[in-house]
Amino acid sequence: MRLEPNRVPFPSIPETLKTEFSLSELSLRPFGYCAEDREVNFNQPLRPYLEVEILECCTDDRRGAKPNSQFFWNMEIGKRIECLLTIATVRDRDAFMIPLRCLNSACQEGIEIDFSMEEISELQSLKNAEKFPEILVGHQTVRIRRPKGSDQLKWLEQSFKDEHTATQVMLKTLVREDDRLKLDSDAIAQGEWIPAFNQTMEEIDPLVNFQVEVQCPYCGAKDSHSIDFGAFALERFRNTQQQLLDMVHRLASRYHWNESEIFAIPAWRRESYLARLDREEH
Repeated sequence: MRLEPNRVPFPSIPETLKTEFSLSELSLRPFGYCAEDREVNFNQPLRPYLEVEILECCTDDRRGAKPNSQFFWNMEIGKRIECLLTIATVRDRDAFMIPLRCLNSACQEGIEIDFSMEEISELQSLKNAEKFPEILVGHQTVRIRRPKGSDQLKWLEQSFKDEHTATQVMLKTLVREDDRLKLDSDAIAQGEWIPAFNQTMEEIDPLVNFQVEVQCPYCGAKDSHSIDFGAFALERFRNTQQQLLDMVHRLASRYHWNESEIFAIPAWRRESYLARLDREEH
């Protein structure tokens, strides 16, 4: 598939999902170039809605058509994170840095750790190999699947009295339908299965609760760090949107164009105008 500059192929998705939504040759563009990108509200109370809105902005097929929004809600959460990272790193796919801070209270120096999208996609692909891992609940072995965006929304819209109750609901949601009758309510209530369930979820969906061990180059302490790749991508998008609004303000102030006229100009020409203004001002 030939892509325009700065466009990248959509990460691999199951054939069943492609067939369900009649999709082929999807690609992603960077966020922060088009008029619709300025409309994204980064203050939404539920983060999945924001993430899906950005994916809707930046995804289309070879004809320029955008997938139905339900397509994104039917994607697994880990795949959604991979897509967001793909958009956020279009220009630095080979190496992007995640800022951390040493957890040693006597040090607390800033640390940067490098990743590449090839590593991220490979990690997600390897963990997807075992589609329905098994866990033991009481005396019964059941198979579970990775959570989708639609599952996440249902959980976020509920209130749970404690983590134990929330994990019970997650288990009942993610157990394969043909294994659901095997579940024993007493075994579920006892909760002995929870550590194995949590560990399995981390293993099969590594981008959701990513953990990495890092040795501080300043004090030598080794610690396990949690990395929220989705939050990293959203922070980049928020900054890019501000740059987009700054661009509109600058061009409107100088050339007296309105927003529609500015966005009718191709991005490369807008950048040329901004570069000319930079030269004049310096």
